[in-house]
Amino acid sequence: MESDNEWNQCLEEAALIQTGHQLRQLFTSILLHNDPLDPLSLYERHLLSLSDDCRYRLQRQFNIDDPNQEQIESLALHKINVILQRSGKSLSDYHLPNPTVDFTDLNGVPRVIAEETANNRQELRDIWTQGYQLATAEQRTVLDTICATVTSGQGGLFFVDGPGGTGKTLVENLLLSWVRSNSQIALAVASSGIAATLLYHGRTSHSRFHIPIDIQPESVCSISAQSGLAELLRSTSLIIWDEVSSQNRYCFEAVDRTLRDICKSDQWFGGVTVVFAGIKNATA
Repeated sequence: MESDNEWNQCLEEAALIQTGHQLRQLFTSILLHNDPLDPLSLYERHLLSLSDDCRYRLQRQFNIDDPNQEQIESLALHKINVILQRSGKSLSDYHLPNPTVDFTDLNGVPRVIAEETANNRQELRDIWTQGYQLATAEQRTVLDTICATVTSGQGGLFFVDGPGGTGKTLVENLLLSWVRSNSQIALAVASSGIAATLLYHGRTSHSRFHIPIDIQPESVCSISAQSGLAELLRSTSLIIWDEVSSQNRYCFEAVDRTLRDICKSDQWFGGVTVVFAGIKNATA
Protein backbone atom coordinates (compact mmCIF):
# COMPACT_ATOMS: atom_id res chain seq x y z
CA MET A 1 0.00 0.00 0.00
CA GLU A 2 1.12 3.56 -0.73
CA SER A 3 0.17 4.78 2.75
CA ASP A 4 -1.02 3.54 6.16
CA ASN A 5 -4.53 5.00 5.76
CA GLU A 6 -6.07 1.56 5.55
CA TRP A 7 -4.48 0.49 8.83
CA ASN A 8 -5.45 3.74 10.53
CA GLN A 9 -9.08 3.25 9.51
CA CYS A 10 -8.94 -0.38 10.59
CA LEU A 11 -7.71 0.49 14.08
CA GLU A 12 -10.12 3.42 14.42
CA GLU A 13 -13.11 1.24 13.59
CA ALA A 14 -11.92 -1.60 15.82
CA ALA A 15 -11.45 0.81 18.74
CA LEU A 16 -15.21 1.43 18.75
CA ILE A 17 -16.01 -2.13 19.76
CA GLN A 18 -12.78 -3.78 20.97
CA THR A 19 -10.75 -3.58 24.18
CA GLY A 20 -7.13 -2.54 24.48
CA HIS A 21 -6.10 -6.20 24.70
CA GLN A 22 -7.89 -7.02 21.45
CA LEU A 23 -6.51 -3.91 19.73
CA ARG A 24 -2.96 -4.86 20.66
CA GLN A 25 -3.54 -8.25 19.06
CA LEU A 26 -4.81 -6.52 15.91
CA PHE A 27 -1.95 -4.00 15.91
CA THR A 28 0.71 -6.70 16.14
CA SER A 29 -1.04 -8.67 13.40
CA ILE A 30 -0.77 -5.61 11.15
CA LEU A 31 2.93 -5.29 12.00
CA LEU A 32 3.70 -8.95 11.42
CA HIS A 33 1.71 -9.60 8.26
CA ASN A 34 1.15 -6.28 6.46
CA ASP A 35 4.39 -4.25 6.68
CA PRO A 36 2.99 -0.77 7.43
CA LEU A 37 5.16 2.07 6.13
CA ASP A 38 5.51 3.91 9.46
CA PRO A 39 4.78 1.64 12.47
CA LEU A 40 5.85 4.32 14.95
CA SER A 41 3.35 6.89 13.65
CA LEU A 42 0.67 4.21 13.59
CA TYR A 43 1.44 3.33 17.21
CA GLU A 44 1.52 6.95 18.40
CA ARG A 45 -1.74 7.80 16.65
CA HIS A 46 -3.59 4.93 18.33
CA LEU A 47 -1.76 4.81 21.66
CA LEU A 48 -4.80 5.92 23.65
CA SER A 49 -6.86 3.01 22.32
CA LEU A 50 -4.02 0.51 22.51
CA SER A 51 -3.53 1.29 26.21
CA ASP A 52 -7.14 1.88 27.27
CA ASP A 53 -7.11 -1.06 29.73
CA CYS A 54 -3.59 -0.51 31.07
CA ARG A 55 -4.54 1.84 33.90
CA TYR A 56 -6.95 -0.77 35.25
CA ARG A 57 -4.35 -3.54 34.87
CA LEU A 58 -1.74 -1.49 36.73
CA GLN A 59 -4.18 -0.89 39.57
CA ARG A 60 -5.37 -4.49 39.84
CA GLN A 61 -2.29 -6.54 38.90
CA PHE A 62 0.47 -4.26 40.18
CA ASN A 63 -1.44 -2.45 42.96
CA ILE A 64 -0.37 0.94 41.61
CA ASP A 65 -3.22 3.14 42.80
CA ASP A 66 -2.58 6.12 40.53
CA PRO A 67 -0.55 5.05 37.46
CA ASN A 68 1.16 7.78 35.48
CA GLN A 69 1.31 8.02 31.70
CA GLU A 70 4.82 6.57 31.55
CA GLN A 71 3.69 3.44 33.38
CA ILE A 72 0.56 3.12 31.23
CA GLU A 73 2.48 3.42 27.95
CA SER A 74 5.23 1.11 29.19
CA LEU A 75 2.72 -1.60 30.02
CA ALA A 76 1.11 -1.27 26.56
CA LEU A 77 4.54 -1.60 24.92
CA HIS A 78 5.40 -4.54 27.16
CA LYS A 79 2.19 -6.34 26.15
CA ILE A 80 2.82 -5.64 22.45
CA ASN A 81 6.38 -6.90 22.72
CA VAL A 82 5.22 -10.14 24.36
CA ILE A 83 2.95 -10.83 21.38
CA LEU A 84 5.70 -9.98 18.89
CA GLN A 85 8.17 -12.27 20.61
CA ARG A 86 5.87 -15.23 20.02
CA SER A 87 6.60 -14.74 16.30
CA GLY A 88 10.33 -14.15 16.78
CA LYS A 89 10.07 -10.36 16.50
CA SER A 90 10.51 -7.45 18.90
CA LEU A 91 9.67 -3.76 19.21
CA SER A 92 13.03 -2.76 17.76
CA ASP A 93 12.24 -4.59 14.51
CA TYR A 94 9.53 -2.00 13.88
CA HIS A 95 11.38 1.00 15.32
CA LEU A 96 9.01 1.18 18.28
CA PRO A 97 10.24 2.46 21.67
CA ASN A 98 11.08 0.07 24.47
CA PRO A 99 9.16 0.30 27.77
CA THR A 100 10.81 2.65 30.24
CA VAL A 101 9.40 0.57 33.12
CA ASP A 102 10.44 -3.07 33.38
CA PHE A 103 7.39 -5.04 34.54
CA THR A 104 9.45 -8.16 35.14
CA ASP A 105 11.88 -6.31 37.40
CA LEU A 106 10.02 -3.13 38.30
CA ASN A 107 12.46 -0.32 39.13
CA GLY A 108 15.14 -2.87 39.99
CA VAL A 109 12.76 -4.69 42.31
CA PRO A 110 11.14 -8.06 41.50
CA ARG A 111 7.58 -7.61 40.34
CA VAL A 112 6.06 -9.50 43.27
CA ILE A 113 7.77 -7.10 45.69
CA ALA A 114 6.82 -4.03 43.65
CA GLU A 115 3.19 -5.14 43.76
CA GLU A 116 3.25 -5.39 47.55
CA THR A 117 5.03 -2.08 48.15
CA ALA A 118 3.17 0.19 45.72
CA ASN A 119 0.95 1.66 48.43
CA ASN A 120 -0.30 5.12 49.33
CA ARG A 121 1.20 5.26 52.81
CA GLN A 122 -0.67 8.39 53.91
CA GLU A 123 -3.99 6.84 52.96
CA LEU A 124 -3.08 3.69 54.89
CA ARG A 125 -2.10 5.75 57.95
CA ASP A 126 -5.50 7.46 57.83
CA ILE A 127 -7.26 4.09 57.63
CA TRP A 128 -5.27 2.84 60.61
CA THR A 129 -5.86 5.95 62.71
CA GLN A 130 -9.60 6.09 62.08
CA GLY A 131 -10.04 2.34 62.48
CA TYR A 132 -8.05 2.19 65.72
CA GLN A 133 -10.18 4.95 67.23
CA LEU A 134 -13.35 3.01 66.41
CA ALA A 135 -12.03 -0.36 67.59
CA THR A 136 -13.30 -1.96 70.78
CA ALA A 137 -11.04 -2.44 73.80
CA GLU A 138 -10.63 -6.12 72.95
CA GLN A 139 -9.77 -5.36 69.33
CA ARG A 140 -7.20 -2.78 70.44
CA THR A 141 -5.56 -5.38 72.66
CA VAL A 142 -5.21 -7.68 69.66
CA LEU A 143 -3.87 -4.84 67.48
CA ASP A 144 -1.39 -3.63 70.10
CA THR A 145 -0.06 -7.11 70.80
CA ILE A 146 0.50 -8.04 67.17
CA CYS A 147 1.93 -4.63 66.23
CA ALA A 148 4.43 -4.90 69.09
CA THR A 149 5.49 -8.34 67.84
CA VAL A 150 6.00 -7.06 64.29
CA THR A 151 7.99 -4.10 65.60
CA SER A 152 10.26 -6.38 67.62
CA GLY A 153 11.06 -8.44 64.51
CA GLN A 154 11.20 -11.62 66.59
CA GLY A 155 8.23 -13.29 64.94
CA GLY A 156 5.13 -14.75 66.49
CA LEU A 157 2.12 -16.94 65.82
CA PHE A 158 -1.41 -15.78 66.66
CA PHE A 159 -4.96 -17.04 66.16
CA VAL A 160 -7.78 -14.50 66.03
CA ASP A 161 -10.90 -16.45 66.94
CA GLY A 162 -14.52 -15.38 66.71
CA PRO A 163 -17.81 -16.06 64.95
CA GLY A 164 -18.89 -14.11 61.89
CA GLY A 165 -19.68 -10.46 62.47
CA THR A 166 -17.34 -9.92 65.42
CA GLY A 167 -14.83 -7.78 63.51
CA LYS A 168 -12.06 -10.23 62.57
CA THR A 169 -11.78 -8.79 59.04
CA LEU A 170 -11.68 -5.25 60.42
CA VAL A 171 -8.75 -6.18 62.68
CA GLU A 172 -6.97 -7.95 59.83
CA ASN A 173 -7.27 -5.01 57.45
CA LEU A 174 -6.15 -2.56 60.15
CA LEU A 175 -3.04 -4.67 60.74
CA LEU A 176 -2.34 -4.75 57.00
CA SER A 177 -2.74 -0.98 56.79
CA TRP A 178 -0.45 -0.35 59.75
CA VAL A 179 2.37 -2.56 58.47
CA ARG A 180 2.19 -1.25 54.92
CA SER A 181 1.99 2.38 56.07
CA ASN A 182 5.36 1.80 57.74
CA SER A 183 6.92 0.73 54.41
CA GLN A 184 6.95 -2.92 55.44
CA ILE A 185 5.48 -5.89 53.59
CA ALA A 186 2.32 -7.58 54.79
CA LEU A 187 0.80 -10.48 52.85
CA ALA A 188 -2.92 -11.19 53.00
CA VAL A 189 -4.18 -14.64 52.04
CA ALA A 190 -7.32 -16.68 52.56
CA SER A 191 -8.47 -20.20 51.87
CA SER A 192 -10.89 -19.11 49.14
CA GLY A 193 -11.09 -16.40 46.51
CA ILE A 194 -14.27 -14.95 48.03
CA ALA A 195 -12.65 -14.58 51.46
CA ALA A 196 -9.50 -13.12 49.87
CA THR A 197 -11.48 -10.26 48.29
CA LEU A 198 -12.37 -9.00 51.77
CA LEU A 199 -8.70 -8.38 52.59
CA TYR A 200 -6.68 -5.46 51.21
CA HIS A 201 -4.67 -6.92 48.29
CA GLY A 202 -5.77 -10.39 49.36
CA ARG A 203 -5.02 -13.56 47.42
CA THR A 204 -5.71 -17.23 47.91
CA SER A 205 -3.10 -19.07 49.94
CA HIS A 206 -2.48 -21.55 47.12
CA SER A 207 -1.82 -18.71 44.67
CA ARG A 208 0.52 -16.79 46.96
CA PHE A 209 2.53 -19.67 48.42
CA HIS A 210 2.32 -22.17 45.54
CA ILE A 211 0.90 -24.84 47.85
CA PRO A 212 0.63 -28.21 46.09
CA ILE A 213 -2.91 -29.16 45.13
CA ASP A 214 -2.26 -32.79 46.10
CA ILE A 215 -1.10 -31.89 49.60
CA GLN A 216 0.76 -34.56 51.60
CA PRO A 217 2.15 -34.67 55.18
CA GLU A 218 5.70 -33.89 53.98
CA SER A 219 4.84 -31.50 51.14
CA VAL A 220 6.75 -28.26 50.52
CA CYS A 221 5.73 -25.29 48.42
CA SER A 222 7.11 -24.93 44.90
CA ILE A 223 9.21 -21.81 45.52
CA SER A 224 12.82 -21.52 44.38
CA ALA A 225 15.16 -19.92 46.92
CA GLN A 226 16.48 -17.63 44.15
CA SER A 227 13.06 -16.49 42.91
CA GLY A 228 11.42 -13.11 43.35
CA LEU A 229 8.73 -14.75 45.47
CA ALA A 230 11.37 -16.12 47.85
CA GLU A 231 12.85 -12.63 48.14
CA LEU A 232 9.38 -11.29 48.88
CA LEU A 233 8.86 -13.84 51.64
CA ARG A 234 12.25 -13.04 53.19
CA SER A 235 11.22 -9.36 53.27
CA THR A 236 7.78 -9.99 54.76
CA SER A 237 6.98 -8.72 58.24
CA LEU A 238 3.42 -10.02 58.60
CA ILE A 239 1.22 -12.71 57.07
CA ILE A 240 -2.55 -12.59 57.57
CA TRP A 241 -4.19 -15.94 56.79
CA ASP A 242 -7.99 -15.87 56.92
CA GLU A 243 -10.57 -18.68 57.01
CA VAL A 244 -7.92 -21.16 58.13
CA SER A 245 -10.54 -23.54 59.55
CA SER A 246 -11.48 -24.70 56.05
CA GLN A 247 -7.98 -25.72 54.97
CA ASN A 248 -6.05 -28.91 55.53
CA ARG A 249 -3.39 -28.58 58.23
CA TYR A 250 -0.81 -29.92 55.76
CA CYS A 251 -1.14 -26.61 53.86
CA PHE A 252 0.09 -24.66 56.89
CA GLU A 253 2.82 -27.20 57.57
CA ALA A 254 4.02 -26.96 53.96
CA VAL A 255 4.24 -23.16 54.16
CA ASP A 256 5.96 -23.34 57.55
CA ARG A 257 8.48 -25.85 56.21
CA THR A 258 9.12 -23.72 53.12
CA LEU A 259 9.57 -20.45 55.01
CA ARG A 260 11.98 -22.03 57.48
CA ASP A 261 14.09 -23.17 54.54
CA ILE A 262 13.90 -19.89 52.59
CA CYS A 263 14.55 -17.69 55.64
CA LYS A 264 17.18 -20.05 57.13
CA SER A 265 15.41 -20.00 60.47
CA ASP A 266 14.09 -22.67 62.83
CA GLN A 267 11.35 -20.36 64.11
CA TRP A 268 7.72 -20.84 63.18
CA PHE A 269 7.24 -19.69 59.58
CA GLY A 270 10.85 -18.62 59.34
CA GLY A 271 10.46 -15.89 61.96
CA VAL A 272 7.65 -14.05 60.11
CA THR A 273 4.77 -12.93 62.32
CA VAL A 274 1.70 -14.92 61.24
CA VAL A 275 -1.90 -14.22 62.18
CA PHE A 276 -4.45 -16.96 61.55
CA ALA A 277 -8.13 -16.06 61.65
CA GLY A 278 -11.23 -18.21 61.73
CA ILE A 279 -13.29 -20.28 64.11
CA LYS A 280 -11.30 -22.69 66.23
CA ASN A 281 -14.02 -25.27 66.71
CA ALA A 282 -14.82 -25.51 62.99
CA THR A 283 -13.91 -28.76 61.31
CA ALA A 284 -11.38 -28.74 58.49
